Amino acid sequence: AMPGFPVTLAEPGSADASACVTGRRQVHFGPDGWIDTPIIDRARLAAGAAFDGAAIVEQYDSTVLILPGQLAEFDALGNIVIQTRAREAVQP
Repeated sequence: AMPGFPVTLAEPGSADASACVTGRRQVHFGPDGWIDTPIIDRARLAAGAAFDGAAIVEQYDSTVLILPGQLAEFDALGNIVIQTRAREAVQP
């Protein structure tokens, strides 16, 4: 039998990621060029928060970069689940 591990749910916060934006920064994303990118305070996010990249999620011990075309979702355990969407092909 496996020993039980305590599971800690994410602290309450805002499910509206725009309410967690602490600033903005110009970030260069290769072929996408410079994008005015929101800085999001992870400690203020609540379960169910979801937002599209580009974004920078900051916390006291790490930084997570959400690329353009990705979707970030904050789950009940405090994980950021990132999904990459298919990008449209660029026509020459």
